[in-house]
Formats: sequence, structure tokens, C-alpha cells
Amino acid sequence: MSRWAPLLAGCSLFLAASCSPAAEQAAPPPQTAAKPEPAKPSQPPLYVALTALSPATPVLDVLPAAVRRILDEQVDSLAADQKQLLLAAEDPVVMLRPLLYLSAGGTDLRIKALLFDSPAATNELVNLAGGIEGKYDWVAVANALATAAATEVLRARAHDVSADVEHRRDDLAQIAFAAAVLSRTDIERLALDELLAKFEEPSWHLALARLDARALDAQGAKAHLQALPEELRRDGSAIVAEVAAAEVLAAAPPASGRDAVLARARRLLTLGRLDDVLTALEPLRDALPNDLGLATVQAQAESGASACPTVVAPAIVNEPLCQQAWIRLLEDHPLGYVNAAWASGKGRDAVAVEVYLGLAYVVPLMHGVTESGTAADGNWVQGAFEAIRASATDAVEISPHFSAVAALAEALGTAVSATLQQRQPGDPEAAQDRSVLLDRARKLAVSLPDDEWGQAAALGLSAMVSQHESLGPVLGKLQGHVLPRYQTTYGKLLLWDALADGDAARLDQLQKELGDIAFSRGADPLERSKWLVLWAESRAHLIADDASRATLRKIVENLSGRDVGLELRLRRALDLAGLDARAGQIAAGADALQATVDATPRRAVSSHAEQELLIAATGYLYVLRALSSEGAQRAESIDKLSKLLLDVGKAAAAPPTLQMWLALWRSHFDSVLAKEACKGNKVCERRADKLRTVNQQELDRAIGKRSAALLRRGVLPVGGVALELRYEGRGRLVPRVDVTPQFLMAHPPPF
Repeated sequence: MSRWAPLLAGCSLFLAASCSPAAEQAAPPPQTAAKPEPAKPSQPPLYVALTALSPATPVLDVLPAAVRRILDEQVDSLAADQKQLLLAAEDPVVMLRPLLYLSAGGTDLRIKALLFDSPAATNELVNLAGGIEGKYDWVAVANALATAAATEVLRARAHDVSADVEHRRDDLAQIAFAAAVLSRTDIERLALDELLAKFEEPSWHLALARLDARALDAQGAKAHLQALPEELRRDGSAIVAEVAAAEVLAAAPPASGRDAVLARARRLLTLGRLDDVLTALEPLRDALPNDLGLATVQAQAESGASACPTVVAPAIVNEPLCQQAWIRLLEDHPLGYVNAAWASGKGRDAVAVEVYLGLAYVVPLMHGVTESGTAADGNWVQGAFEAIRASATDAVEISPHFSAVAALAEALGTAVSATLQQRQPGDPEAAQDRSVLLDRARKLAVSLPDDEWGQAAALGLSAMVSQHESLGPVLGKLQGHVLPRYQTTYGKLLLWDALADGDAARLDQLQKELGDIAFSRGADPLERSKWLVLWAESRAHLIADDASRATLRKIVENLSGRDVGLELRLRRALDLAGLDARAGQIAAGADALQATVDATPRRAVSSHAEQELLIAATGYLYVLRALSSEGAQRAESIDKLSKLLLDVGKAAAAPPTLQMWLALWRSHFDSVLAKEACKGNKVCERRADKLRTVNQQELDRAIGKRSAALLRRGVLPVGGVALELRYEGRGRLVPRVDVTPQFLMAHPPPF
């Protein structure tokens, strides 16, 4: 009915009452019926669920008062244009400082979502905590931020999924993510169902398969799994395991008996049903100290089956947060019964042993604490690696891969021992250590060539001795066996060996194999870029012709723009400056390098790799300025180089090879200045030349024969080796082997 209908009806009644009812009276003209308004469409279930959410505590209100005070002070210190950029979300700092943005009055939901879908706010908290006195539970603060932000985002997104608007993919995906943070599987499923219906993508099948599996809907989970391409089913082994666990649990009643209870508890653990795990184990609780299998499952359930326990959103974790989470967990749930179970010798199997090693030793090592949550010192760390080695050796009869675990632990323990004893690379004991490690690596490459742990240990141990020893005996045994996850590590070590030998022919022989690695399936674009630069650097050094150097220049010149990280930008600048210097354009190389160094303050550095490269870039800038100038300007550049070398040495801020490179340049300039002061006196000039003469044996002992060989061939090798054991929350012990050499074109002096 029209909104005017009541008024018209009133007039009609009034006329009828006041006029004669005579039949002959003319009837009023017919009136056109008003068109009814269309009925409002009913709202979709997702909209209804979101609008039913209770309001959350405002995000900033969950912060400690001391943090809010610092944020307010920082906002007040901003100039008007800075604040305007911040609120417009146009300043890059916004992505790193979402709490500052919100404190300034920002309301953009994309920025607010960073509080639960990235570590940005957690990292910001860590920095703010440095200026606050008192002890705070930062895990609780981070969790409160994540849940408050997720709730606010969900409530605000209700309009975006109403019946009146077109639903967008990104909004739905954000809703699903936020709902998972709040454990609202009903909302998560509604969002995922719509995503799958409107935007058919394999990732939505994966997410729904996981939800179905955890709800023990095995048939639904299998249907989603079957809808995935075969390639994704292979890569999604965790999902496959969850679906298999759900299928067994859905079909079988609760079990009795030790083996059946353990199997059921492990399947429940796979699905993240932690309360059900504890319920299943309750009848056997008294047996925990005498059964490693039962004890480790209990410990996993108590730790939340997470690499960062009690943190509600995996995306927000960082190292300090996880450290505090584990300290609190170890204080609240001591692992005495797990250690007792290991000592009993009963209930051991491969899974239980990995969990035991992970919880008893690897987790504390990862976070720099003892098993009781106190700060770990070097002696404790050395003892922990020895305990891992001994325990893994005891477990070799259970699974041969524990021999590789033992070898990695031995290698890491050796490195710690060398540091504690201040052992130098040239010491006889150090040489003996390297010989043992290389022999271990070769034996593992032979005995476990196709095993993940065998490859990780063989490559990791090889990397540890690569500065001193040829790696051919190990790398040759692994050829044709290397798993995709270790191909780039294997390829980098191949390049290192070829370059240290000066073997250009081998580089050509490896071209296809190394090219396949660069473009292997699933290669990360950033890692591919680094790999291509490394390959081009190697060719520019070994082939050393115009074509190879032009190729390197073309590749690194493309590493520009805001999306290129600091590490690659510094590497680009060093390579371009080195190419210019080698072409005789020293001043041009210095000018280009100056812009990068000036734009990179020390506070911008966030990793060891960036720190090394910034030191190299700063030092090379002083070198090029000294080479391209005279008089006072040259003296100033040499003084700056001397001060940099002194500062780097005091702070141990650079590895030995980089420090040696700087020292060689300093000696070179000492020689040049002394020779100029000779004014043609030949005896004096010969003495001056000796100032840059290097004892080759001393150089080999100081930085390693292979690193010294690279310097002699005009290569500045920087980068390092990251070798560690890590524990994943679901009970998996994993090796991490990361080799990051960079063969910079920044040239060394003649020596």
C-alpha cells in the first residue's frame, strides 16, 4: 500500500458520510491502485551471524596503560603532514606500525586486520616494551589485540555481505580468516562455502576439508579432497593425514588398551581436538611416567600442539612472543613425567622419540631457555646438543634417520664448543673437527641419500666446513637424489665449490642442472631472484668476459622498486659499483653507491645479511672514494675506512672474510701513502710495497683455504650458513639448512 493510502481512505469515508445515498448519484471516478513496495530480500546467514556478534572491547583499550601513553606521545610528536600521511595509510610505516596508526585515529579495516593476520603489531609491541618498566604478559596482550581486532573486523564486514551488495572475494576471505582466529567455525564455514560457490579455487576446498575433518565429517572432507588437483593433494600431506584420521575416528568407537588409546589420541591430536586427547588419555594417566608414547602425546596436548603455545593466531607470532609463551608453559606444565618416561626406556617409537627430543631440548634451544624456563648459557646449550646426540644415537635402531639427527646435533655442539673454547679455524683441534664432520657428511650421503634427514645433515655439515674443505666427495654422492626443498642449498654449494676451484668448465657443465633448480616447481619468486643473481655473479667472476658482466648488470638493474627488499637493493648497489670499478669507472661507481648508503640508515637493518651488506657497501664506498681522489679528500676516505674497520672489529659485526677484505684495503692504502712519501727512493718503495704483502698461510688459517681462494680470484664472498634443529607443534622435529652465499663484484685490492 502506498504511504498516502491512509489519508485517501480517510477522505473517502468522510465523503460517504456527508452525501446522499441516492442511487442516481454519480460514482466517484475509479482510482489507480498504488504499487506495493518490493519486499526486502531476506538477509543471508553470514550477515545474520556477523550482526549477532557481541561488540568487542575497543582494540586500543586492551593495551597496558604504559603502552597507550607511549603511543599517544609518539602521535603527538608527529608533524601535521606526517600525521596526514599516516592516517591516509600512504606512509609505508603504517604496515609496520598498525598500533601507531590506530592511536592516531585510523579506521581502515585492512590495517586493523594486521593485528590478527600478520606479526606487525606483535613486532611493534616488542619495540614498545623496551621503554616500559614492569613485567607484562605480552602473550595475553597479543591475544587480546588479535581477538578484539578480529571481532571488530567481522562486525564491520557485515554490511559487505548483506543482501544489498555484491560480495567480494577479499572481504569473504578476511571474514573466514578472522573467524578462525575466534574459533567461530560456523562463520568460517559460511564464508568458505560462499567463496567456493562464487570463486572456485582449490584453497577453499583445502580449508573446508580441514573443517570437515576436524568435525569428524570424513565423507565431506574426502569429497573436498577429491576435488583438488592431484598435485595439490600430494603437497597437502597434512590435510591428507587429517582426513585419514577423521575417517578412522568416525568409524571406530572409543578404544581401550594402551596401543588403541595411543593410536586414537594421536589421531585426535592430528585434528587439533586437544580436549578429546586429554579425555582419551585420562584412564592411563598413572602410566605416563613409564611410557614415552603416552607421555609425549599428553605433553603435546598440554602445549596446544603448537610451535607457539597459547597464541590464538599463528600469523601474529614472532620469536620474543614464542619465547615468553614457552617459558610460561614450561613453568605451568613441567616435563618431569616426559623425562621419566624416556629414562624408563618403555613406549619408544619414532614419533615419540622426535617429540621427546623436541620438547626436552629443541624447544628450549630455539628460544634460549633451559627446560625449566630460565635463561640458557653456553654450557647448557653445549650439554643440550650432546644430550640430543646421545638420545638420537640410542634411537637409531628404531629408525635410521636418527643417525642424521645425531650428526646434526654433534655438528652444532662442536660449533658451540669451539666458541666457548675460543678455538681458531687454524688450530689443529679445529682441523680435526672439520675432518670428522666432512667424513660424517660423506657417510650420510651414501647411507641415506634419499632421506630428508640424511640430505639435510649431509648438506648442513658440508656447509659448515665449506670455507676450508672441498665438498666434491659429498655433493657428488647426492647428485640425482636431492629433494626439492634442498635443491637450492645443494646448488649454492655446487657454485661455491666451482668458484673456489676457479673451474669455469664445471660451471658450464652444471648449467642445465642449476637452471632446473632456479625454475623448479613451486620456487619462491624472491628466492628465484636471489638464485639468478648468484648464478650471474658466478659467471661474471669465472667467465669474466663482457657478455657475462653485461648479463649480471641487466639482472641486477631490474632489482629496483619498493617491492625489492633491502638485502637485494644493497646487493644490487654493490654489484653495479663493482662492475663500474672493474670497467675503470671508479668515480661513477662511488656516486651510485653513495645514494644507496645514504638512503640506508643503520636502524633500517633487520637481519644479519642486511647488516653484512651495509658494512660492505659502506666500506666499498670509502674505498672507491679513496681510489678516485687525492689529497685531503682521499685522506678523509681512508680515515673513514679505518674507523669502520675498527668499529666492525670491536662489535664483531661482520664475518672474518668481510673483515679481512676491509683490512686488505686498509693495508693497500697504507702502502700507497708510504710509497708516495718515498719520493722515488727505491729502497723505501720496496719497504712500502711490503705493507700490503699478505702471508698466504696466515690468510688461509684466518678465513679458510676456500674463502681465501675466492678473495685471491677477486670474489668478495659474504653470507652465511644457518643450521639448526626446529620443533613443529604437531610433534615433528625438522632440520633447517640455509646457505646464503653472495659472490659480490666489489673487488679486493691486489695482494
